[in-house]
Amino acid sequence: MNDWKKLAKEQMKQLKISQYALAEKLDCSQGAVAHWLSGRRTADIDTINNILEALSLPPLSIGGTKLSSNNLSYNEINNVKSVQSQPHVIKPFSYPVINWDDVEKYLDKRLSSNLIRGALMSSKNIKKGFWLEVIGNSMWSSNPMNKITFPSGTMILIDPNFNKLEHGKFYIVEMPDGSKTFKQLLRDAGQSYLNSLNDNFKPIPIDEAECKFLGKVIDRNLGDID
Repeated sequence: MNDWKKLAKEQMKQLKISQYALAEKLDCSQGAVAHWLSGRRTADIDTINNILEALSLPPLSIGGTKLSSNNLSYNEINNVKSVQSQPHVIKPFSYPVINWDDVEKYLDKRLSSNLIRGALMSSKNIKKGFWLEVIGNSMWSSNPMNKITFPSGTMILIDPNFNKLEHGKFYIVEMPDGSKTFKQLLRDAGQSYLNSLNDNFKPIPIDEAECKFLGKVIDRNLGDID
């Protein structure tokens, strides 16, 4: 079960996530993370999957079934190494990182390759997905009860082919004046709002028909949100 450590380290490097940040996500100490990644301490199946999922990577699985300490015998756990070497066990998908001003060019296939900032991986398999960097603090929540927050610099994965608009989900929206924003869609008593997670920003009442919803946010650099 050593391949997962290499993959996790590569993902941490790409996402610029420190061991301290990963430890906070896992609710453990930085020392524990260091021991698991170095192999000084053996991580069980559940811990490995928690680490992979915290890094937006797919968990260890066999035939599409997520592995856990509960559904494997002792001998099967020790034989996971041979299972993990198979291509279907870990299959992250790579998507380009682009700038906000280039979203429509990318969707229209007019974006020059030299304007793509790089690529990041995700366990999500979507068509024409792309990553954007969150700018500003409007989607940062200081409420400790809110598990979803997007500090400035967070990378978010956008699905431009989402099925429908849903209350409570997060979207990239082009406003009637042409500006683009990242907000949560809320609906209340027939009125729609673009909501910020930061209480210092007031919800913006909108007419959904007058806005262009460019994509749904389905992943971020520290875990699934959908």
